[in-house]
Amino acid sequence: EMKRLLREKIPAWFLCTIFFGLAIHAPLTVWVGTHWPDYALFVKAWKEVLLLIVLLLVVIDVTLRRQWQRWLSDRIIQLALAFALWHGVVALLVPTSGLALLSGLLIDLRFVALGVTVYVFVSNYPQYRRWLLRMLGAGAVIVIGFAAAQLVLPRDVLVPLGYGPTTIEPYQTVDSNSAYVRINSTLRGPNPLGAYASTVLTLIVAYSALQWRRISHMRRWVLGGMALLAALAVWQSYSRSALLAVAVGVGIVAIVRAWRSQASRRIVLWGAGAILGCGVIVGSIGYARDPHFIDNVILHNDPTHGPTQTSDSDRITSLQAGLARALQQPLGTGVGSTGSASLLGNGQSLIIENHYLFVAHEIGWIGLLLLVALTTGVLVKLWHRRSYWLAFGSFAGGIGLTVIGLFLPVFVDDTVSMLWWGLAALAITEDGL
Repeated sequence: EMKRLLREKIPAWFLCTIFFGLAIHAPLTVWVGTHWPDYALFVKAWKEVLLLIVLLLVVIDVTLRRQWQRWLSDRIIQLALAFALWHGVVALLVPTSGLALLSGLLIDLRFVALGVTVYVFVSNYPQYRRWLLRMLGAGAVIVIGFAAAQLVLPRDVLVPLGYGPTTIEPYQTVDSNSAYVRINSTLRGPNPLGAYASTVLTLIVAYSALQWRRISHMRRWVLGGMALLAALAVWQSYSRSALLAVAVGVGIVAIVRAWRSQASRRIVLWGAGAILGCGVIVGSIGYARDPHFIDNVILHNDPTHGPTQTSDSDRITSLQAGLARALQQPLGTGVGSTGSASLLGNGQSLIIENHYLFVAHEIGWIGLLLLVALTTGVLVKLWHRRSYWLAFGSFAGGIGLTVIGLFLPVFVDDTVSMLWWGLAALAITEDGL
């Protein structure tokens, strides 16, 4: 019984805690950091600590099962290990300060570590897949549900928890225009919320596309309601990259399903036409009511309200700086030299609004190639299992997130990155079909 507890029960409990806790991680850390600042750093790393314990227990389990040959011959495991080891090489060749290095390692490797851990654990103990999916689903209900509530709640509803200029702003606006409020829900900002909600929406669409005839009318209404709330969350985040991700993810689901039969093609084409028509009508009404809507939200170029320095100009500046430095230093400038981790170092901090340049800047072009190869390998496995709704939705949602990565360091956010890599790992385990 003790062996089962250590090898099976504790890893399952801890993984469930991580999957559910991701949804409330930001408000929890802000609240604890405000009231007990001495414990703020430990609380921020609670999920990484639990993940490390689970990873060690999984390593012990694999050793006792004598499965090392099996897992070391797996291409996903090989690429994940190579990606992690390359971080160690860069850390030795291009050292950074201790705290920045540790923070950089956690940010860069936590989602890969979670994916590998879930992949191996659920392959050996498939009975816990349903547990983990339920925890992810419960977390999604919290995030999407609170996002919907923020549409009617006061803007500063999160302030009593400690939200503010020194922690996380309770809300943001589009280029300092208070007429367009961007909500956070329980995440760290509007852009992570948009990325998270786009993934949830794509999963719902994929599940509906594959399971619609098999589910009850009640479940159809629930799915429709969740899809509507997720779409509202994406919209109210005013994240243009998230809107693009939804278009890509849902578009992939529609196209793949449409080409199975001529009847399905007609349905999808009519549906696409109806959605496009509704979009044109709603957009026209919105523009008629507020002629500056397109300028503010889509173009970020409203001369009557917007500041001279907009988010677009900041993004272009960061991309130029990131590309220049990545070209100058092909091995990277060191783990933890970019993003929030760089704030803990002794050098100048740099924010790069592109996930691929972010990785290339830190660990060089070799590191970027390893991450692209690993991500591609996971996406290929998901594609091969596309008859399983979770794999199909994770594939389409993953493509959407890679598109967001062109405009934002999307996998730097712990909730978004660990959500998708955890879902992908659950989907590609052996009996996922």
